[in-house]
Amino acid sequence: MTGILWPSLLLFCAALALAEETPREQIGAVLGQPVYRDQLSAKEGGALSNELHNLFSHPVMQQYRAAHRNVLQPTEREVSTATAHFDGWHNERLKAQDHPLTDRRAEIEQALAQPGLTAEEKQRLEDERQAIDLQLKPPGRRFAGWMVANWKLQRHLYQEYGGGRVLWQQAGLEAFDAMHAWLKQREKRGDFSISDPLLRAQFYAYWTEVNHGPSLSDDPRFIEQEFLNPYWLRPFIGDSLQKNLEADQR
Repeated sequence: MTGILWPSLLLFCAALALAEETPREQIGAVLGQPVYRDQLSAKEGGALSNELHNLFSHPVMQQYRAAHRNVLQPTEREVSTATAHFDGWHNERLKAQDHPLTDRRAEIEQALAQPGLTAEEKQRLEDERQAIDLQLKPPGRRFAGWMVANWKLQRHLYQEYGGGRVLWQQAGLEAFDAMHAWLKQREKRGDFSISDPLLRAQFYAYWTEVNHGPSLSDDPRFIEQEFLNPYWLRPFIGDSLQKNLEADQR
């Protein structure tokens, strides 16, 4: 048995030694720490861009947020105002008598009151009711706080790094050109570096190659009203009344 295992053990040790002798390929650095190619799993496209930003820009942004916490931290007034607006907007939409979610929930309640349901049918209806209740629940302070924090960062970048165009995203409007300028400035000062030119190009592709279409705007009025002074940080007075007042102001 020993004679059979010994050659295999030698081969394993040789392979291990070869692996240890093969240096990892460094592709850059972030905040003084090396970044290696084997930390990437994606090969191209958006997936590769996301991984590059996870490795390079996200640690730098975390450090930047911490350094500017005093101006980026949401205030109680901001969170309360945003909560009132988002919850109020949500509740006004639910007042409609023909809202599909409220209608379906009423149907589920009727079905659950019927005799003869099997355990499986009852569980399915209760699960659906729970899912609907989650959708009917107002967004609340946690969501509002997250929205305010993201807005304050984007507005800060816009004001500090040259303004420019903004991009509509599901998480709110993004200071598109200003974020690009911020990244290049962080790179210039040495917070991160990407030595592979192809990877560096992919890192910046979101700003240099991707066609964002009509979601990208340079309209000063739109930027002022929807980004720098968003409606959800104005005192909440009801959705329909707010729209009427804004229409009169135009």
